[in-house]
Amino acid sequence: PTSNEPSVTDSVAWWRSTDIRKKLAKIYLGKDMLAEFVDTIFPVIHETL
Repeated sequence: PTSNEPSVTDSVAWWRSTDIRKKLAKIYLGKDMLAEFVDTIFPVIHETL
């Protein structure tokens, strides 16, 4: 990678990004997909404990 690009070992995979997971949870909640919402938001909450 160039100096402006993060290396694979330094970056978080996009699907593990907290911001992405929170956005997915919001989408799932808005579509009444409660099981998917819980599956997505629980790890985010667990990390903050």
